[in-house]
Amino acid sequence: MDKLYNFIGGRKLTFALILTILATVFVWFNKASSDEWIGFMQWVFGIYASGNATEHIAKALKKK
Repeated sequence: MDKLYNFIGGRKLTFALILTILATVFVWFNKASSDEWIGFMQWVFGIYASGNATEHIAKALKKK
């Protein structure tokens, strides 16, 4: 699994891409609407961005 994470760009990005693909498949098969897809993508991006920011802030504070 580490090779996949390193190839794609990290654990968080891997799971964000998987969730994006899954949500897109749901829209494709009419199991979700485009509005639901947009809302889901906002949550996925928000969680990804806050996780990345928290990680980088923690690393910066640890260096001090």
